[in-house]
Amino acid sequence: MSLDGLAQTGLALPEPEIDRLLTRFLAYYGPNIARETRPFEGAVAALEGFRAEGARLAVCTNKRLALAEHLLKELAIDRLFDAVAGRDSFEVYKPHPDHIRGAVRMAGGDLKSAIMIGDTGIDIAAARAAGIPVVGCTFGYAEGPIEALRPDAVISHYSELEAAVRALLAQSAAPANPA
Repeated sequence: MSLDGLAQTGLALPEPEIDRLLTRFLAYYGPNIARETRPFEGAVAALEGFRAEGARLAVCTNKRLALAEHLLKELAIDRLFDAVAGRDSFEVYKPHPDHIRGAVRMAGGDLKSAIMIGDTGIDIAAARAAGIPVVGCTFGYAEGPIEALRPDAVISHYSELEAAVRALLAQSAAPANPA
């Protein structure tokens, strides 16, 4: 069990109490995972558009794999993804770059054309460490303005995602200027 969340609050609990609370939380969370959760407006249409063009899509999350898969199924969007990599899919997880690299491999993708879409500093750090461009979302779970984390592109609605991805792919395909 990770104590990161507790450490951030300054709360110290004995390990058996943490385990008890986690078990209680998961017993509630699993069956209620999609009770109030919905995809952001425009997300499904954007993902469907990328799929129609042959893109390989993966979820790379620090949520446990079984919970991530359950959520995607409950939201009826699991069909859009070629792979799901959860916190427990590999020996490492975000912001470690191998979590993203593993998700791309699982999806049958190519790191040279991979782009991360994220809404937190952990997402941006993981993409940077993996050497792939990242689109930051102004909506979601960022601790502050996503622009301050300097992603390669910023969107404030999923209707802007296609243009951001195309621009990043064009940049990565452009020949480097000799100095």
